Amino acid sequence: MRIRQVRFRLPSAWPAGASMLLFLQFMYLAAGVPGAQANAGDLNTKVASADRPRLFFGRKGVDRLRDRIQNSHASKWQKLKAAVDAALKDEPPEYRPPRVGGDSTRPGTLNDEMLWQRAYGYRLPGMALVALLDEDPKYFDLVRRWALKPGTYPLWGAGIYENTGLAAKHQLFGISLAYDWLYTRWSEVERASLRETLRDHGRILFEAAEGINDRGWWKEAWRQNHAWNGYQAMAVTAVALAGEEPAAGRWLAKALWGGRHIVAELPDEGAYEEGIPYWGYGMEALMRFIEAVRPYSSEDLYSHAYFLNTHLFRLYMAGSGMSEFANFGDGRTTDWHAIRTIMYRLASEYRNGLTQWLAEALPDRTDIDAACWELLWYDPEVAARIPEDQPLSHVFKRTGFAGARTSWNPDALTLHLRSGKADVSHSHLDVNNFLLNAGGQWLLRDYGYGKVGPGYFNKNTLYFSTGTWGHNCLVINGRHQRRSEDSAGTITDAVDTGGLLWWRSDATKCYEGAESVVRELVLLRPAAGTGKWGSVVVRDQARTNAPATYDFMLQPGGRVKLNKGGFMVEASGVRLTGRVLSPAQTRMSVVEGIGGNINVEDPLSLRISAPEAAREMEFLVVLIPLAPGEREPDINQLIEGVRIGQHDVILSPDGRTAPRLRDRRHLD
Repeated sequence: MRIRQVRFRLPSAWPAGASMLLFLQFMYLAAGVPGAQANAGDLNTKVASADRPRLFFGRKGVDRLRDRIQNSHASKWQKLKAAVDAALKDEPPEYRPPRVGGDSTRPGTLNDEMLWQRAYGYRLPGMALVALLDEDPKYFDLVRRWALKPGTYPLWGAGIYENTGLAAKHQLFGISLAYDWLYTRWSEVERASLRETLRDHGRILFEAAEGINDRGWWKEAWRQNHAWNGYQAMAVTAVALAGEEPAAGRWLAKALWGGRHIVAELPDEGAYEEGIPYWGYGMEALMRFIEAVRPYSSEDLYSHAYFLNTHLFRLYMAGSGMSEFANFGDGRTTDWHAIRTIMYRLASEYRNGLTQWLAEALPDRTDIDAACWELLWYDPEVAARIPEDQPLSHVFKRTGFAGARTSWNPDALTLHLRSGKADVSHSHLDVNNFLLNAGGQWLLRDYGYGKVGPGYFNKNTLYFSTGTWGHNCLVINGRHQRRSEDSAGTITDAVDTGGLLWWRSDATKCYEGAESVVRELVLLRPAAGTGKWGSVVVRDQARTNAPATYDFMLQPGGRVKLNKGGFMVEASGVRLTGRVLSPAQTRMSVVEGIGGNINVEDPLSLRISAPEAAREMEFLVVLIPLAPGEREPDINQLIEGVRIGQHDVILSPDGRTAPRLRDRRHLD
């Protein structure tokens, strides 16, 4: 650890004891907040003195596992065994050299993440766990083939990813677990070969994190999965090699330092600004990091509120059923990663029945990775339950997300809002974007990941899937939202009471030349006379410093029919009727992609344009999902709001106070 020499003089009248306080604060800052690196020698000694296995469970943990797979975890064990049995004839991938253009965002370079190598991080742990618990030689033979293969590869990633990218991190993770869990089963020659592979690549990763080589661009990117995976890989490699590699203590100290930084950056509310898909990838690495270092670290990372609350992010971003979610940013509507296993671990840690309920509600997965961590982290003593009074909406104000639903039934309506910073990694320029799901159908959707090309991730080139035109957003003057550091939206208000939900999000800073851009979303919850799913009112109020054009963009999830003053979206088993009440004389058109650089299949946008340029504009749109057999209610604009059937939604003129609900059935 390097500490700069700083000379300073204390004032002559410094209060008693203040000099020691200042010194301690200086040491804290000089070492790099939060906290200095742990003593490498002590860490090395502590880990080296532990019995094998050292990672995720010890010798007694193996005995407990042997008992559980015969009893409480028998079904989990059978699922893992079946997955590994199905892979017995699988050979590890043959080496594929990097290629020019392997990184489609940097064409013409030899940068190639070689992500096909990540398979080792996802398959080796489960294979090794079966070989540990079942001594049939066929399982160890399988692990041997896979664990020794990466040592023959000339490169684990190329260019800026050379031996320090995600390929390297996943391989270090998988090989470390196989090396540790089956330590006594390896021959001396095999153990030496694996040790050399881990040592060589672990050193390169450590040097990247220290800035000794030039491939540690991720080393202080505390909110990116590249850092989360990097410090996880460094930690497990260090634990696996402690007592055999003199530098292992330094590697572990560095990993703990990085982990503390990552956790210190996480918001207490439990959300993640890149959206659910990359939250899942990052959480996978972060949870495995915490569990790997827990026996050797004095810090309880689970004491951070983020981990207590992060299940709420997945819960309230879920669509009608838990299997899908609002895919703001890059990603699809279903989980890439084994989220159920993460929820099992958190449910066990906090004895939280709601988190256990969420875990059980997520789709079952039978792949080796999911089955492995389910076996390790499932705790049958936590009863799965969703409280009767569990709120139907939740707002994550710091990161700028909100989710609401009409019930906890799998055919509910769900509404989702994205505010927060416009330009973060894997986000899109879509502040105030909203998504709508009813009965499992995304009636208003996000395209998520489009085809990646030059300038995609740094947004030097804007694509249909990353720009404002390709989202359910307001477009002003035909321009995308701003990419500046201060380009951000804020959820200023959230009220859910009396049959109405109201969110207000201010996106003024995201638009060039804007003096005010505010979106209100109002959910009229289902009740007598409203239909199965109720209705949604959207009001945009904008003011610019000069006359501007305005387009209210929607991305429908089905075939669109235009009608007088409105439209109909037809999806499977559900329809969405929409009525544009303001401004008058809007122009509506259905277009197959807009804004250039179309990078998704079958793009379909509904463009609702104001009739002329103006400095001030208000869009008022009513959206009503209809179940089979339901008829569209009468919809009318009032001076003070909107009438939907027998219900009046009274809006404040300036949009600064919550709307009121007036049920006309109860009026004389």
